[in-house]
Amino acid sequence: MQPENGNAKSNLAWVFATYPEESVRNGTRAVQLAEEALQLSGGRNPLILRTLAAAYAESGRFAEAVGTAQRGLELATKQGNASLANEFQTYILLYPAPGRRCAIQA
Repeated sequence: MQPENGNAKSNLAWVFATYPEESVRNGTRAVQLAEEALQLSGGRNPLILRTLAAAYAESGRFAEAVGTAQRGLELATKQGNASLANEFQTYILLYPAPGRRCAIQA
């Protein structure tokens, strides 16, 4: 993997956060990769915020998942991406229950 390729990091993080088979999921690694991808993007890519929110949720960090999804919703809305904004609204409803696994799957 190219260490400075934020899209590749985000895509791999999405797999670790949302893969249907639990044996593949790794919330800790997903958070690490998504945070690195977000830093590389300068925090301006709502798709990476979607990935980071899913990674936080997979790790059981629901408050951070909701906060990150809300930031993504604001950014997607500001960028005129209604479809992604709608996704964020759905995800926000899926995150708040502590003790529940991430309900989003690839």
